[in-house]
Amino acid sequence: MLLTGSHTLANGVRVRLRLPHTGDRAALANLHGRLGLDAGELDLHRLLQFDPRSRRAVCAFAWIGGVEMLVGFAVGDRTGSGTSEIVLADPTVAPGLDDLLLAAVDPPDARVA
Repeated sequence: MLLTGSHTLANGVRVRLRLPHTGDRAALANLHGRLGLDAGELDLHRLLQFDPRSRRAVCAFAWIGGVEMLVGFAVGDRTGSGTSEIVLADPTVAPGLDDLLLAAVDPPDARVA
């Protein structure tokens, strides 16, 4: 399972995937800002509040400059349709994180045959 342990990206950055918490709101707002995206309070609330029976969500954290930073976030449909609603990844800090996030929210074993 991708949510256990940490994963090393091609540039050597180690990321830890975990389920999102409501306390991740400031970090998610910061990630949006670093990516040049606008996210209001309602948008952030909707991203962090989800029904795990119908959607998967995952946060990716990395230690950067002695601080744990949210470097990626993804939300996907649990039906295994292969289409994620949202994938955010900071390419300057964690290039290649998109593929790991997609695998976490749309694992092959969840895909409908």
